[in-house]
Amino acid sequence: MWPDYEALCWEFRDELGNLEKKAREFILAVKHTWNGEAIAQATIAMRHIEDARMRYGKVLQYLGDGESIFDKK
Repeated sequence: MWPDYEALCWEFRDELGNLEKKAREFILAVKHTWNGEAIAQATIAMRHIEDARMRYGKVLQYLGDGESIFDKK
């Protein structure tokens, strides 16, 4: 009846990882044509994606045994 919230967190984390990779590639592609402030804002946006991915990792940590999933890999 209830959705598998842990599986959803893994899915969100994976999707955010893919988005983060694309954002990094985007920044590298435009860094020679954009001004500094535009690059800074794009970098901040990418960092927020990175942080959201980490936060879903923390959700998974506290849904489980409390040990970081990063340490398990």
